Amino acid sequence: MDELIGRVAVVTGAARGVGRSVATRAAREGMCVVIADVNSGELHRLETRLRNHGAEVLAIPTDVSRADSVAGLVRRTLDVFGAVHLLCNMASVRAGGLSWAATRTQWESVLNVNLWGAIHCIQEFVPLMLAQETPGHIVNAASLEAFLPLSPSAPTQATDAAVVALTENLEHGLRWSGSALHASVLCQGWAMESGWERSRASEVAGAVFAGIRDNRLYIVPDSPFVDSVRQRFNTIAADLPR
Repeated sequence: MDELIGRVAVVTGAARGVGRSVATRAAREGMCVVIADVNSGELHRLETRLRNHGAEVLAIPTDVSRADSVAGLVRRTLDVFGAVHLLCNMASVRAGGLSWAATRTQWESVLNVNLWGAIHCIQEFVPLMLAQETPGHIVNAASLEAFLPLSPSAPTQATDAAVVALTENLEHGLRWSGSALHASVLCQGWAMESGWERSRASEVAGAVFAGIRDNRLYIVPDSPFVDSVRQRFNTIAADLPR
């Protein structure tokens, strides 16, 4: 996806962290930006800030864990802008510890936002984007925890792995159908709320837009965990049947 100026971007999880930086970068790229988040106070503060910098932006409070809320996001976006060209599913939460220690409530919270949120957005937005028959892109947020042997949060690691597989299925399905859409999965260096990641949110947003322009399936910003990921893949390769 090369042309961004005047195109419409929808960014969920836009009130904080990487989502906020992605929305800000989209505005700087000259896109019309729809920002969505369950935190309406922070969302509207971002809307005001972006408008003060000349951006065309619309804030729509949205709970991505609810299909009806995402459907409302689609309707409102179309009412105002009439199209969607870039969908960035950045909404995420983090909870729980090791797999046997995390509570059912923690598992459900993470699954509902991180995985079901991405599913709801794909199901609601992708048919619309396909019908437009124009170039477009979908970015789903995960982290390198999907590829590590152990994470401090089993629910986060499990949903990240699922989002990676979901995005791979989406991209290969789009290629099979001959679509002008592409999909990417953002694999950040650690969980979205870690101090290390918060300090690099703008850099991660830059990597996202570089990946969009290059139609890369895997967007992996520089990370201290890359060597651990390589080690895991090497272990898997060594255990494959010969």
